[in-house]
Amino acid sequence: FHEGKWKRGVVFIKEIVPLHGITLIANTVYREHYVTHPMKHHWNISQNELAISYKWKNKNWHSLAISSHSRSIPMMRGSEEMFFTDQHWGYTRIHPDLTYEYEVAHPDWNYYETKKFEIDVNFEMVYGRDFAFLNHQNPYSVFLAEGSKISLKKSSIIR
Repeated sequence: FHEGKWKRGVVFIKEIVPLHGITLIANTVYREHYVTHPMKHHWNISQNELAISYKWKNKNWHSLAISSHSRSIPMMRGSEEMFFTDQHWGYTRIHPDLTYEYEVAHPDWNYYETKKFEIDVNFEMVYGRDFAFLNHQNPYSVFLAEGSKISLKKSSIIR
């Protein structure tokens, strides 16, 4: 809530990337919370199914995998898929009293219906003690979205 209105946005707790240069720029310029870890991915694309997995190593290997139908579907207004992906504001704390706010523009995304998924992540090891409860929690929603290029429209510092 800022200047009398609500804005739906996203805060990235930790972004895991494979290249030190990405981490350096994101953390220095945008004050984000990127870390660099060895990563692997696998995409198996067939006529009827997409099988996608990502792995990263933070002491141990962690992974996320999903298989979905191969045809994408437009997201419907008001759907849970739209709720999770239609985030046009990003926020990151740059000082205890200051937050960096930036507007992100992108077209509506399509998604792929989930057939099955696997999450093999030690959330406490990756994100810290406050996230340990996720090790014993089933996800509310799992889907594969087809992203797009984005553009940063404007930014400001708010108190």
